[in-house]
Amino acid sequence: MSVVDEVRQKIDIVDVISESVHLLKAGRNFQALCPFHTEKTPSFVVSPERQTWHCFGACGTGGDVFSFLMKKENMEFGDTLRLLANRAGVTLVPLSRESKAEDERREKLYQAVDAAAQFYHQQLLHSTAGAAALQYLEKRGLTVQTIQDFQLGFNPSTSPGLCAHLLGKGYPKTDLISAGLVAEVERGDVRDRFPGRLIFPIRNERGKVCGFGARALDNSMPKYINTPQTEIFDKGGLLYGLDRANISLRRLNQAIIVEGYMDVLMSHQHGFAQTVASMGTSLTEKQVGLLKKFTKNIILALDADAAGTEATLRAHNTITRAREENITPLVSSGGIIKYENTLDTEIKVLVPSNSKDPDEVIRESATEWQQLLDGARPLIDFILETVTARYDLGQASGKSKAAQELLPLIAEIKDLVRQAHYLQRLARLLGVEEAVLSQSLKRIGRSSNFAASPSKITRQGKEEKGPFVSRGEATEFYYLAMLVQYPELRKLSETVSPDYFENSQYREIFRVLQQSEDDAKLAERLDPSLLATLKTLQDLPMLSVTSGKRELELVKIISRLKEMAIRRLWNAKESAAVGIEQPVIEPGVLTEETLRILQQPYKP
Repeated sequence: MSVVDEVRQKIDIVDVISESVHLLKAGRNFQALCPFHTEKTPSFVVSPERQTWHCFGACGTGGDVFSFLMKKENMEFGDTLRLLANRAGVTLVPLSRESKAEDERREKLYQAVDAAAQFYHQQLLHSTAGAAALQYLEKRGLTVQTIQDFQLGFNPSTSPGLCAHLLGKGYPKTDLISAGLVAEVERGDVRDRFPGRLIFPIRNERGKVCGFGARALDNSMPKYINTPQTEIFDKGGLLYGLDRANISLRRLNQAIIVEGYMDVLMSHQHGFAQTVASMGTSLTEKQVGLLKKFTKNIILALDADAAGTEATLRAHNTITRAREENITPLVSSGGIIKYENTLDTEIKVLVPSNSKDPDEVIRESATEWQQLLDGARPLIDFILETVTARYDLGQASGKSKAAQELLPLIAEIKDLVRQAHYLQRLARLLGVEEAVLSQSLKRIGRSSNFAASPSKITRQGKEEKGPFVSRGEATEFYYLAMLVQYPELRKLSETVSPDYFENSQYREIFRVLQQSEDDAKLAERLDPSLLATLKTLQDLPMLSVTSGKRELELVKIISRLKEMAIRRLWNAKESAAVGIEQPVIEPGVLTEETLRILQQPYKP
């Protein structure tokens, strides 16, 4: 038994959830208003028998005691495990000497960066050199409260600057270099990285400063620069303003993504606190992974210039370049569509009119900005209109080029009704017969239309007959083993959500696996409590899976994972509705009627 299983056995999910949620008895279960979104009718159900929870309302998700705390308190898996283990009286294996040293080194970098943020902020508010920067912010419409809330700062170009200040405080030069605060010059000397610039502290989701954005106040180029990649700063894995937006993201069940720091500041100042920024880069999978904890509903609010519009249309050349930089852009050809498929949602986009950026619109009229948000269009509609506008559709060559660019995007849509809708729309825009486009679409093909086999998988990779749901953990285990041992198969798992996993250990390993582009660093990113499970996955004999059948085998397992997730939802819904012990659905009963019922809102 793993330490996670031991903790799970000794913790009662009802006791934990009832500390923050008012639960009411409903048959064998408990129900409540969901703590993750606003509602008037209870849709949040807790099952003591299964030690699970599920929201049948807007969230549409669930899990065990680990997943509840991770979502409710915005905690990482390791922190959740340590909290519950302490509560359950379970002793965790102490971190290795190497892990402790790494944690201590990272903490020193956080301390140095935090000290830098305080220095920058004081320089902005109280130094003569910072007066011009403060005047610039006030001219842009920011209040003193907003400046203080986001700890904006300024780094003077004259001595004493940040480097001299921190060295005088006893921070080692090596820490300042590792934290990206200073740059090395000749003969081992260092210099401030952001002299004479306005400073925007960038925090992670837990509110810890990990880097900075810096804006030139003169004609210096580039206008904006950022902290370079460090152990604690990953621009593609951060969202500016997320630490202050998280409450509103859950309460409003909506995220507004803008491109710049000023857009976020002005949004929060005028009450649009569900706003975050991708800081001028393409939206990445890591960034969307952060938002998934809070909401599925996303509005992309782009700058009005051509560069802002093109941010939604960067295709394969951008993907290739970004992968070389270890950043995978999601706002590109099919990436955003895959996210929509996985979360069963529709991404929307708005572009302000009259060449105004979001902060300009909000400063002039918050009402107009709200109207723009209310009128945001589905992203696919926006892309169809933008791409077709590039070509001369009066010429056959223009129609052909537009179709070649847009049909692969439509092919990514898994909902057949939506796919048919956009195929019809494209046919009308191009002025061609829909049947012609349909034939081209079929040639492109889709890789996800595979049937599921109603057998179950043991940890040894063998199929057995019998009840399917009771062996779900073995299926999850075997699936992870294939991904760990055959990295080339991971491209087939882009539509798999961590929510498909019922076992918290396997869910966390899969989540980290999805975000890790370097297998050599996989173990480093996992919580130490999961390393033993990772080792078992790596050592599992896979003799029954020949190289020629691996992709087909994985596709079958993915289908089983999805089917099990639907069954769990169905079983939980039935149990919650009638207050009886949860039934077990045998293979082969997922009819169209079952799926139709699953899509209906839960009504207790």
